[in-house]
Amino acid sequence: MSVINFSQLDTVIIYIKSFGYYSETALFILFFIQAIVPFIPYLILAGAAGMIFGKIEGTVLAFVGAMAGALFLFFVIRFFIGSRFTDHVKNRYAINLEGYGDWKVFWILLAARIVPVVPTPLINVGAAVSKVKTSIYFFSSFIGKLFWAVVYVFLGDYFIRTHNLINAVAYLTAILILMAAAGKYYHKLTPFKKLKRAEKDENQPEEDDRDF
Repeated sequence: MSVINFSQLDTVIIYIKSFGYYSETALFILFFIQAIVPFIPYLILAGAAGMIFGKIEGTVLAFVGAMAGALFLFFVIRFFIGSRFTDHVKNRYAINLEGYGDWKVFWILLAARIVPVVPTPLINVGAAVSKVKTSIYFFSSFIGKLFWAVVYVFLGDYFIRTHNLINAVAYLTAILILMAAAGKYYHKLTPFKKLKRAEKDENQPEEDDRDF
């Protein structure tokens, strides 16, 4: 039995199509798993969705599947995993969003979704162990995941219709450069990193703690 190389777009497309009538279900499951264990680059999976199913259906599959997987991991960590694991994760990655106001947590999570710096599973786990409000996690994930689902699926659909690889790569490169530039600022803001976060200055003004 041969091992499937999920890092190659052509291989992923052939694999999805091999399910025939159940291709949509298979793709949904792949997006679901990818949000938990990213064994397939989301770029490749979403691009394949656009090439096979077009802009609308491809975006729906990419977004709903990834969103379902993210919510599943979030709730499993939040309600079924013991404190020993959650404490280990918080200490290892210095993740602690509990000291921030609701709106700042929302923007941190949204930036984490849109700026491709932090791995998706770490965002899901980090939000769960930090006891982020479900509404904040849901809406920040909704916007962030929809953004990349639209970008990657539309690029995949564009390429399959025009076969213009140069333009497709140019569009993707421009988007990634813009996101990388934003990532430099975001890296200073985010608590999702292995380095210990410095103690907050006692004289620092309190964050806005309005309910989201």
